[in-house]
Amino acid sequence: MKKSMLVLFAALFLIAALTACGEGENQDVETVDLACCATGIAVRPTALLGANSATYVSDDFIMTLNSDKLNYRRRDTIRIWGTLEYVGENETIKISHGCPFMVFSLTGNGFDLYGFQFHISTSSVLERGMVYRFDYQKTVSWDPRAPDAEFWENFANEPDLRLPRGEYTVTLTGSFSHSRKSSDDMIAELTITVR
Repeated sequence: MKKSMLVLFAALFLIAALTACGEGENQDVETVDLACCATGIAVRPTALLGANSATYVSDDFIMTLNSDKLNYRRRDTIRIWGTLEYVGENETIKISHGCPFMVFSLTGNGFDLYGFQFHISTSSVLERGMVYRFDYQKTVSWDPRAPDAEFWENFANEPDLRLPRGEYTVTLTGSFSHSRKSSDDMIAELTITVR
């Protein structure tokens, strides 16, 4: 009886420890709204990098582009996100931008999904040392009279990103300016493969 109680206690302790570890990954995460086009942005004190990532570093910013895998199966949901961290000398920085200011593109295997930006004039304030996360969202337009219109309509209506077999290039561009300079050269690029 004592041995079984000890085993039960050890099992409960292990479950509690594993649960605490999983929760630790999400601790210190908050959401903020950055201008009209970037609402509910997850913010954390450290970057959460994917299994496949590319990084752009400047004097003022660290930008990463991430996917949860390098190789996917055809039925896998593909998760892509970017992060932006201000690392400059001031406590905060005000950036001027259109919407959105983190622009994703996906090309390859007949896909040319270029992100677009509405050229409105707005601004956001970023805090030094906080990592802002931006998730990839599909932007699709197609000709409803084209022979492949049904494919593109189904692709656009699918909430998750799934792609046909092939190799794809994902690009993230930081498209904003601040008092010191424009960020037009902020580009990170990675490749994913669907088998």
